[in-house]
Amino acid sequence: MIYFDYNATTPVHPEIKKKLPEWLDLYANPSAAHSAGRQARDVLEKARISILKNLRLEIYKLAFASTGTEANFLALNFLFQDETEPGTQVLLSAIEHPSIYNMKSILKERGYIVKWIPVDKHGILDLDFLEDECNEETVLVSVMLANNETGVIQPLKKVREITDRYGVYLHCDAIQAPGKMQSIYAEVDADSYAFSSHKVYGMKGVSALAYRSKPVPIFKGGDQEKGIRPGTENLPGILSFEFALADIIKNEEKYLKLQLKNRELLEKKIKALDAIVIGEKSPRLTNTSSLTLPYSNENLLIELDKRGFGVSRGSACHAGSWEPSYILTSMGIKKEAANKTIRISSGIFTTEKEIENLTLAIKEILATKV
Repeated sequence: MIYFDYNATTPVHPEIKKKLPEWLDLYANPSAAHSAGRQARDVLEKARISILKNLRLEIYKLAFASTGTEANFLALNFLFQDETEPGTQVLLSAIEHPSIYNMKSILKERGYIVKWIPVDKHGILDLDFLEDECNEETVLVSVMLANNETGVIQPLKKVREITDRYGVYLHCDAIQAPGKMQSIYAEVDADSYAFSSHKVYGMKGVSALAYRSKPVPIFKGGDQEKGIRPGTENLPGILSFEFALADIIKNEEKYLKLQLKNRELLEKKIKALDAIVIGEKSPRLTNTSSLTLPYSNENLLIELDKRGFGVSRGSACHAGSWEPSYILTSMGIKKEAANKTIRISSGIFTTEKEIENLTLAIKEILATKV
């Protein structure tokens, strides 16, 4: 199977497989007082410093967690601690990842006024709406840096300018960004950022929250991660995160050029099949294409899978649901078109030949099924 679903199904970097036996030998608990524990703790803290340095967020602190969903929830958990004052509002972009998007009902139950920040037909945030709605009653604005389905990059620096006027906490889900766009995290100056290991070719089961003010823990336990995220740290996973991110940043220019070249090749060939590229006129991740084709996306995915190609409709977090993507409908795309839209995302290991074979397979399917 050849995967074009790198935004969800990212392979582990081959070099990590070589390093894993060495990391597994660091089996001691980093919280233990004995020498093996101290050794594990030293390695853990070096990884924490390295990750912040590579993200160019040295002035931030970093807490490790298990998934991007957990990191996002950890960032927003302060909203659930105290009684909500009447009129207090939260502004969420209409295209947030489900881990934030689906918090709306919980927040409303807590008494918050929750408003969606709309996007235009190109997938770009409505800054005028944000300007009008952001005020002294606003306690949080959450905007993802780059969308996981369309790849559209948001103007986060302008968002920060608006939230700064009112001292509003800005959270940024930056999980899709590393290795797929130029590093701009420090320039955005958000209050917190979520990242995930497996999006940069590290192991699954590790995420990180970069923060300035101490987050409120989701659950109680020990003092690991300064009490922010209790539980024994996944040291091999964290070291894989550090290793993979270092490689991504070291080779950032090369990888961005490679992915952009592949994306342009894909879109050139796919547009010849009457495909529409969602968000084509917007700044996008170098590896992501959201494509509307003249065929049901459900049937197209099945036919491609039979031919050995793995693509997706969008976020893996929507797996099992064939309802139209709320991200696409938020952009004004009709249900019929949304149900004919697929996401093709490549990576640093994708070849031109694989792209050519994929587009040929799509052409053959369309020729026989339309």
